[in-house]
Amino acid sequence: MFRTLFSVLIASQAFAATPLVTAALEDRKQFPAVDHPYISYIVADLTTARVLSWVLSSTSLQTEVELCQPQIVTEGLWRIDIRTLLWRHTDWREVLNRHPYGGYSLLVRGDWLVTDILDAKLSASRHTDGIATYYRLLYGKNVPKTESDFFKFWSVDSDAGRHRGQIEGTSQVNRRGRRWIENRDRVRGYFWLTRDSLALDSESDPLERPNGSFRHDGSEIIVGYEKYTSATHVRGTVQYYFLTNGEGSVVNEAPVNLVEDSTRFRNVPSIRTWGSCLQCHVPGIQPLGTNALVDLSQKFSTAVFSVNDAGLRRFHFGSLKKQITRNQEDYAAGVMMHTGWTAEELIDAVKTVVRGYDAHLDLEQASEELGVELESLQAKIRAYGQANPIPAGVSMLAAGGKCSRDLFEEQFIFLNEMLKHARD
Repeated sequence: MFRTLFSVLIASQAFAATPLVTAALEDRKQFPAVDHPYISYIVADLTTARVLSWVLSSTSLQTEVELCQPQIVTEGLWRIDIRTLLWRHTDWREVLNRHPYGGYSLLVRGDWLVTDILDAKLSASRHTDGIATYYRLLYGKNVPKTESDFFKFWSVDSDAGRHRGQIEGTSQVNRRGRRWIENRDRVRGYFWLTRDSLALDSESDPLERPNGSFRHDGSEIIVGYEKYTSATHVRGTVQYYFLTNGEGSVVNEAPVNLVEDSTRFRNVPSIRTWGSCLQCHVPGIQPLGTNALVDLSQKFSTAVFSVNDAGLRRFHFGSLKKQITRNQEDYAAGVMMHTGWTAEELIDAVKTVVRGYDAHLDLEQASEELGVELESLQAKIRAYGQANPIPAGVSMLAAGGKCSRDLFEEQFIFLNEMLKHARD
């Protein structure tokens, strides 16, 4: 169904009077002209729109769920107002200027927007300032560049005496199987941090330095942020993610030799903000593996720090299970009130949308997304290619092969110009 919807979006680039374009223009009439720059229309099927409801809210500081959700205009067409999402107009315009299917246009492709927000690595490469869409929209002019910026923005508790955590000895993410887990206090939400090391030597192994002074090569930070729905008065959380290197500077992709994404977001093994994080953290905060320090002390009756060091004992030896369970309950409530799904159903839907968008296109799908008949597209590609240079990927389409989504994005304008030339 989405392919058919998208062919209508394509036609809108030429301002054709298609049903969805007409519906968008008619809907916009109810708002004063001064409001129009803040209102955008998203082309999406129902599954994509429900995923987008979660993604938009998770890229916004707005606390009321209803003000984060796309509003249906007609089947396949949804309206958003960036003011209720608390986004700056300049930031949103910059994002839409990178929309490969028509630039700053009346209609925006929903599955493209989902993947652009979820993939900080790719979206940052599209902007000359290198700021990813996710960070640009969420933080506006206060995009954090370092861990300390992030802590300051979120008012994270800096009193180490109140922190607690453990050294996880059976991590499924860290390539070495061992990582530092830390929980800090936050008003109306929660905060978790992990630290990972490439080597496990005397300087880098957290077991050797249980006070946290070990050298690390990367971190993942998660903030749970409370939201509510005015319809049912339920409260829940969304999660915001931040990846840093060993120096504490933000990165959009963690090195695969340090940590690995077993969920293969966008079919890559490296962890990317925040699509990999979302797909990995299905229940919100993951249950913890073995507490390596407790396990060590029980098995070998050894003391790796003084029994009189109350601060370290309090940090490492108190169970975090109850805290995680409470955070998971808040997260599950947040997913349900945004989407009507369980957390597991949300992740399945995210994978469906992202993988569907990323799939290679054959001639049939390309023709539907371009809004022309299959045979006509094939004939026009061949005719144009006889007299003009043509990209290899486009030629492959006409020959019955497939074109990657990346190449289709790059060649979209070319294809439309080619079709226009054929019509002329």
